[in-house]
Amino acid sequence: MIKIFDHYFHRRTFLQMCFDLGLLVVTVVVAVLSQATHPASASPVVLMVSVLSAIGILVINMALGFYQRVHHRTLGQTRARAVLSLCLSLSLAYLIFRLSPLSLEDEKMFLLALIAAVALMLIHRIYMAHATPRAMMRQRVLVFGSGEKARLVGRTLKSSDPSVDLVGYYASPTESRGEISGR
Repeated sequence: MIKIFDHYFHRRTFLQMCFDLGLLVVTVVVAVLSQATHPASASPVVLMVSVLSAIGILVINMALGFYQRVHHRTLGQTRARAVLSLCLSLSLAYLIFRLSPLSLEDEKMFLLALIAAVALMLIHRIYMAHATPRAMMRQRVLVFGSGEKARLVGRTLKSSDPSVDLVGYYASPTESRGEISGR
């Protein structure tokens, strides 16, 4: 777990967010610099525009639940969220681009690169949500204690998070025996 601003992120979630951020920033920077009339003077502004766009898109995706580890959604529901994210992300990025002091002679290249980056990112999100083996998503848990309170903890864990694989109960020094199987 990684702690950022008093909020804990799973390492896999943090790496997914970094991958998406990098994909968006690199695509926008390449598209804008390839079309800019004076690339050297536009570099700081390009970086600012691309980072602002990428952070906005990440916030939209977080709000739509693309970085949650526990998914109870069908593939159709995830695709619907991806289409909504695509519409909102492109609108936000285009608004940020329009408000920036950048001037492009050909905006089509910028828009196509942005659409491609967001679409690739969303395809990757859908793949990560539905094609990842469920065994990789499971969290193995061993509860310390074998009494009634430990069993309550085990039942609560299993009911609140279906990705938890309850391995068993480990007896504390004051308890007589532990149970290996959590089933």
